Amino acid sequence: MPFLGYTPDNTFHTLSKQTITGDGGTSYTLTNPVVGSNDIEVFVNNVRQEPSVAYTASDTTIAFTSAIQSSDDVYVIYQGKAIGLNTVPDNTISAGKIVDGAITQAKIAAGAIDTTEIVDGAVTQAKIDPNVSLGGGLFKGDNGTIGTQPDDIFRVNTQTLNANVTIANTENASATGPVTVANGVTLTVQSGGTLRII
Repeated sequence: MPFLGYTPDNTFHTLSKQTITGDGGTSYTLTNPVVGSNDIEVFVNNVRQEPSVAYTASDTTIAFTSAIQSSDDVYVIYQGKAIGLNTVPDNTISAGKIVDGAITQAKIAAGAIDTTEIVDGAVTQAKIDPNVSLGGGLFKGDNGTIGTQPDDIFRVNTQTLNANVTIANTENASATGPVTVANGVTLTVQSGGTLRII
């Protein structure tokens, strides 16, 4: 429905911070221009200063009532200047923000994603491209390449086993032969387990 006022912004916003290094003086330069003292929050040694009393600010100049020493920890928060960011903050992407199938193998660099970038439970099966292998079966068929597309009818496996594998006594397994076990590699089928080479 129609509304009055400015069109809402579509970017994330954060407040800009500036650190001031004291030199024994009272006047310093701001990196962003301001209209007046109330446009910024000023902290000296983590104590907030009162606008127009402890300092005055106009345009790109801030003047302190007392001199600022090099040992003082001074920083400014710009209340009147919010910066739009195109970078998504951590833990803000949910399943509803990801188009089904949008996460392709090409979009995932090795080691590029850790748990801080993803909300718990946000990556559902529907959000992952069918060609991305999650450790399940690989198939080939109408799509012409090896993947996990549901309309591919041929199960594909390699012909050489290059890592130690144990088929547990509660497991059944199968593969299409011939299958060669590489030198130094052990294939174990526990009693009660089944392995069939077709």
